[in-house]
Amino acid sequence: VLADAMLSHVMNMYMDQRGADDAADLMQVFRSAAKSAGVRRDIEDKHAAWDKVSKGKALPDFVFSDIAGKQVKLSDFHGKYVLIDCWATWCGPCKAQLPHLEKVEKRYADKNIVFVSISSDKDRQKWVDIVTEKMMGGVQLNEPRVDCEFFTLFQVNGIPRFILLGPDGTVYDAHLPRPSDPALSALLDQLL
Repeated sequence: VLADAMLSHVMNMYMDQRGADDAADLMQVFRSAAKSAGVRRDIEDKHAAWDKVSKGKALPDFVFSDIAGKQVKLSDFHGKYVLIDCWATWCGPCKAQLPHLEKVEKRYADKNIVFVSISSDKDRQKWVDIVTEKMMGGVQLNEPRVDCEFFTLFQVNGIPRFILLGPDGTVYDAHLPRPSDPALSALLDQLL
């Protein structure tokens, strides 16, 4: 029982940080070591959910509303990398990332990448006011339903959360480093 609890804990921590990417060997060890059918089922279900947004997976087209109320589809950006920032105006850690995100946006302004921020604010006017006041760059979108298909598919249960889509519209990384982490610029330098 203790071994299964530890295995479950390790697998949950790994997938919460990295999803299903590069988890094949770890899943094989887990499958051979876990004794409890319930623990195996829970981890298999979680792995299957994360596998839907693992590297290279195709996505449905998602539609969000911009500040003007215009509908914007993620497919509008096919042909470019799409760095997505999931955030909200009430989120302190999200706001702490904004200056770092702005620097990243400026550094890669002439590269094949678009920066999309998706706010989960329910108070649309507050979101509009902050975006306008801070003169935020990139494409600013709003999706107030935290149970929407996009947030559910990517298991966005904490923000800020950064995601990178490839030019073909597939998932490149569902757990991108934050803009304050030099690892993000190192990755973008390789890709762009």
